[in-house]
Amino acid sequence: MKAMAFQQAAEPLTLEAGLTGQYHSVEFQPKALGTFYHSRLWELTPGAPCVLVKPSSRVLPHLNVGDTLAMKYHPVDASRPDAVVNTRIGHITPEHQGRFKGHVLVGLTLLGDTENGV
Repeated sequence: MKAMAFQQAAEPLTLEAGLTGQYHSVEFQPKALGTFYHSRLWELTPGAPCVLVKPSSRVLPHLNVGDTLAMKYHPVDASRPDAVVNTRIGHITPEHQGRFKGHVLVGLTLLGDTENGV
């Protein structure tokens, strides 16, 4: 499988206006998985982005709290470039009730832009 090269965003990613107001999804590749995972981006608490993962998903065993991955954020406005940002897994929390019952919330912490060609 050919590795996809991510390119650095022209503008820095910020949480000022709410990340989900600017970006609708995120894509990343845990090295051990060998394939890309694409998910809708959620912000259940302002400034605390996360993705939802089914407990049976192949990606879940490859995610650990504290892992840092280059994640590609896809903007709501398709005329804007994608943003690739080093992102840390902040928490992995199973949801047992409410809207996301039966899913796992994976909390994301943005660390900063990656280098070109990641």
